[in-house]
Amino acid sequence: MSFPDYLTRIPNVVDLSQPNTLQIVPKVQVNDQGVHVTIPRSTKQPAVFLWNQKISQLTLHVSEGVAAEVILLRVLSGNAKQSFQIQLDSDASLSLHEAEWNLRASKTSIQRRLTLQKSARLEHQLLSSLEGTSESDFFLDLQGARAEYAGETFLVASGESKAFAHQRLEHHAKSSVSNIQNILVASEASDLDYSVNGFIEKGMAGSICRQQNRGVILSPKGSVRVDPKLYIDEYDVEAGHGAAIGQIDEEQLFYLLSRGLTEDEAKRLILSGYTEQFLAPYEALEIRSRLEQRIANRLKGA
Repeated sequence: MSFPDYLTRIPNVVDLSQPNTLQIVPKVQVNDQGVHVTIPRSTKQPAVFLWNQKISQLTLHVSEGVAAEVILLRVLSGNAKQSFQIQLDSDASLSLHEAEWNLRASKTSIQRRLTLQKSARLEHQLLSSLEGTSESDFFLDLQGARAEYAGETFLVASGESKAFAHQRLEHHAKSSVSNIQNILVASEASDLDYSVNGFIEKGMAGSICRQQNRGVILSPKGSVRVDPKLYIDEYDVEAGHGAAIGQIDEEQLFYLLSRGLTEDEAKRLILSGYTEQFLAPYEALEIRSRLEQRIANRLKGA
């Protein structure tokens, strides 16, 4: 599969499926199992990677004390089964922006495994507009004291697409923090099903585990289900979860229609309140408009 030209023209972009381009990335190992990328020193500019179904396994490792920013564009042209491991050493910091989409309807699955050591911090955004059937298995392992994870997902689906996700967040160290937010938008007859589970073991005092889930249903045949759960075995912690699922506010929609907007335009404008923070990192890469158009295409027919 070749990536679209507008992606390959991004300055300093690295196609992980092309070994001859990997020499510009520090400490890259390629074998039959996949690609292992290590970031050994702090960077001022984000590293930008292209990932397709040729690479079944990807590991991203940030060394001790390193601060880095990564933009990962996962673009699929057919069925794919992949895994993604993120490893942060002690005092490492990573800002990770993922965007994923497919060029045609297909069946995809991905396992994400995130491991954070002492005082490591990961800020993680995922913008997803997959078409077809997608399965996601997410596991966060907070192994070190004061490790922090902040994760946000925006997923939009259309047609008869189906998305199934299982998220598991485990606190294995004191004063560890997890904050996760899912924004799920179902257009046409799409079906989104999320399970979110947080665990704090006994003795992990001072830990914080928070979950927020928002489902927006744009058509009568659309469906969003979220099952948030907390399993807490320690008193000295903060934990909370919630899920709010419903349709776009009718009064907001009516107001915008009365101002001359079409229904599609009005819905896109209302949802822009959610999408802006996810699209902002791609402005400098000059692909924001492409991502906005993909979201708009999913909303048509809602």
